[in-house]
Formats: sequence, structure tokens, C-alpha cells
Amino acid sequence: MSNKFLFCVITLSSFVVASSAFEPAFKLVQPEGKVKIQTPASKRSETPRVDQAYAYGSTITIEKGSSVNVILGNGSSVKLTGAAVVGMKEDGDEKIIDLKSGKAEFNLAKDSGKLKVQSKGIEISPVSAGTFTVDARRSYSFNSVGIVSDTAQVAVKGDQFDIKKFGPKSELSISSASDGSYSKIQVPKGNLNLTFDTDDGDKNVKVEKGETVAIYRKVSNLGITVVSTVIITGADSTVKQQFSFSKKLKKRIPINPASTTTTTTTTTTSSTTVKSPTPVGER
Repeated sequence: MSNKFLFCVITLSSFVVASSAFEPAFKLVQPEGKVKIQTPASKRSETPRVDQAYAYGSTITIEKGSSVNVILGNGSSVKLTGAAVVGMKEDGDEKIIDLKSGKAEFNLAKDSGKLKVQSKGIEISPVSAGTFTVDARRSYSFNSVGIVSDTAQVAVKGDQFDIKKFGPKSELSISSASDGSYSKIQVPKGNLNLTFDTDDGDKNVKVEKGETVAIYRKVSNLGITVVSTVIITGADSTVKQQFSFSKKLKKRIPINPASTTTTTTTTTTSSTTVKSPTPVGER
């Protein structure tokens, strides 16, 4: 064997090992109850075969009270429970878990590969190895995503905010109106730093345990700018901070003049208590 040929073999082998720590396919193990999977090549869902390799592009569906473990490879796995519907996707060497509903409990090994969790317009990306849980629900016209970071650190990104590092031993919930006009972030455990992308640069806000962040959005009459109002309240519901900012849209939103209404508000001063407006669906 020539040295040139040996060099090529070693180089190719190194590329295969380094290209992605996750396996090119995933496996389903320990299914309990009713678990179904629909592969990209199938028009209908079927009961999964234990330890069979499934291609990304598949959708996993489990009924309430059922569960299944998804083996991602390299010691990493995710347990699905709670009437979960999950799309298993990939983009290059990045694996994407699209959690439409239900609960996903992640256990990620060190250097396990690129992973992103998508759920109800929220993106969760692991910053370190460890365990974390994502719980996706829907109530009336509101979507809700709960994130519990046990031993891992994660980054959380929404349409209106960015959390570069969250956890470990932290918990937050994010509720959003389906039309994007309102979001609420609650922090039952831990602290976090929120970053808002504004036309004047980043706006950084520290949020502590027990505090709630309410975000109200309104599109300008021209449909080219979104004006956001942020109200942060403490555990006793008192307003700790309030501010507004604008962000120019990348694409203009068509506005129907016929649907625009003018509201006249009469204010009577009787006390110094400030109450945040309650959106429809939160009452």
C-alpha cells in the first residue's frame, strides 16, 4: 500500500468521524402505550419496531399516558411523554426536534453534536451537556412552552427576545398569543438576562425569580414597524420596570384600513396602584 493511498484513507476516516457526533438515523426504544411513527417514505403511521433505525424527516406521535425513548446516538437521548407530536428533522449536520405538543426530556452527552429544539415559535439550543425538559401546550388562543434546565445550560430565542444562557437549576414558562400580539415570560426558578433587538441596538434586562415579563406588540399604521411595550412585575404584582421600543420589519405587513378602530380611553385617578392590561384568553 502506497503512502499516498494510506493518507487518503486516514483523511476520509477522520472526516466521517468528525462530521457529526449524532448518528445519521435515530432509534425508538422502550415504547409504552400507543406510539406511532410516520417515515418520509410512508403515507401512513405505523407502530415502530424497537431498535430499528429511522430516517430524519419522520414524525412521532404518542397518545396521552404513553411514552417512548428516542436514541440520538453518542450517549444522547430524549424521552417523549404527554400526548407528544414530534417532527424529527435535520439541516446539514444539525438535528432539529420540532416539538408540536407534549413533553420532551433531553439527556445530552458531552460533544454530542448540533441540536436545536423548536416549539411554538420558540427555539431552544443546548449550550452545555446535561439534562433539560421542554413542555409544549396550547390553551384557547395561547401557546405555552415550559423549559426546565436541570443540569444543562440552554439558549432560548423568541420572536421578540433572546436569552443567551439559561440554567442550570432554572425554570421558565413562555406564553404567547397565536397572533403574536402578546407574550408573557414567567421565571419560577433562577434568574435570566433578556435581550431585546430594537432599532436603537440591544436592550438588556435582568429578570429575577418570581418576576413576570409582559410584552405587548402593535404594528404601526404603515405596516413597517412593530412597537413593543414591556412591563416587568414582581412577585407581588407591582410594576418594577416599563419601557417601549420599536423595530422595523424586514417585510411590510399589509394593513386593512377598514379593520382599524379608534379607542377612546377615560382615566379616573383613584389610587396609585398600576395594573397591567389583561389580554383576551388570559382572564
